[in-house]
Amino acid sequence: MIALRRKIHTHPEGGFKEFRTQKLIRDTLISMGVKPSEIRNCASTGLIVDIRGTGPEQEKVVGKIDNIALRADMDGLPIKENNPHLPYKS
Repeated sequence: MIALRRKIHTHPEGGFKEFRTQKLIRDTLISMGVKPSEIRNCASTGLIVDIRGTGPEQEKVVGKIDNIALRADMDGLPIKENNPHLPYKS
């Protein structure tokens, strides 16, 4: 995950222009076993992903959490960073 974050960091894309980032995240999720049919585009360059567990089904328990939603920004600012020692600077 750190390598993926650094790769994204080296090529910042502004809002609604994250086409490279969207493809990279989609390809990474598929390589990790997420089915392409569980990945949908959202707002042009965003993604909605259904990640399903592979463990055995459990009985329904009152108060048990069935779903968790995560949100993350993918856009970045194309600025010159003043940290020449970092190989993943933008």
